[in-house]
Amino acid sequence: MYIPSGSGDWGPSEIEQHLDWLVNSSGESPIGVPRYWVHIRDVVDMVTLLLDNPPTGRIDVCGRRCWSDEAMSAELEMLFSRVKAAEMKTFQLENLKIFEPKIEPTVAQKRPDLSPLHSALQAVGAVGWHPLVPLRVGLMECIAYQLE
Repeated sequence: MYIPSGSGDWGPSEIEQHLDWLVNSSGESPIGVPRYWVHIRDVVDMVTLLLDNPPTGRIDVCGRRCWSDEAMSAELEMLFSRVKAAEMKTFQLENLKIFEPKIEPTVAQKRPDLSPLHSALQAVGAVGWHPLVPLRVGLMECIAYQLE
């Protein structure tokens, strides 16, 4: 799980570390692991739905796809460069090119079993588990918080 304002103790800090590196441009790029990133907003929405009828036992939560650290970093760098180009009024055609990172990790992480979560959500009348916030949107929010 990631939180645009900073994950603190709630999740991994790879996004914040990479943003710090982009802003300060010192040393080598931070290295992370493949993750099924999920936005805090999707998790909060899920918890809200389950408050009246909480499931028992362990419930795993994760995003739709596993993002390699390289793909997440490339996406973050592309978005950051667009923001900086807009901020400095140096936007070029290069900044507008469609960017599709390779999201399949070279070392696949085992996806958590989401069937208990999916079933719990269906039991309260929801369609099931399907996070709505795209990683690109969440990364833009992370950049906005970093640059505040």
